[in-house]
Amino acid sequence: MADRSLEESRVRPLGLFRLALHRFARGLATLVGVAAIVFLLMNAAPGDPASLALRTQAGRGTVSPDAVAAFRAEYGLDRPLPARFAAWLRRAALLDFGRSVQDGRPVRERIGETLSATVALNVSA
Repeated sequence: MADRSLEESRVRPLGLFRLALHRFARGLATLVGVAAIVFLLMNAAPGDPASLALRTQAGRGTVSPDAVAAFRAEYGLDRPLPARFAAWLRRAALLDFGRSVQDGRPVRERIGETLSATVALNVSA
C-alpha cells in the first residue's frame, strides 16, 4: 500500500505538468487563431489601403500609381498574404505596432496616450 502511494506521488506531478502544457498549447492555438481572424478581417476590408491612405494624406486628390507602389512596398502590402501575416504576428508579439498612417507617429505611443483613460473606465465599470 505504501509503495502505491509513493508511485502515485511520482506520477501526479508529471500529470499536472502535462495538463499545464496541454492548456498552454490550447491557449496558444486559440491566440494564433484569433490573430489570424483579425488579420484576415483587416485584409478583407473594401478598397486598397495604399490608395485610401494616400488620398487621405493628399486631401482626397488623385494619387499617382508610383506613389501607391512606393507606399505598398514601404508597408509590405506588396508581399504575399502568408508572409504579411507572419511579419504582423511577429511584430505584434514584440508589441511593435508600426506607425500610424494618419499622422506617422508610433502606434504604441498613441495607445499609451489613451490607455490610462481606458483602464480607468474599465476599472470603474
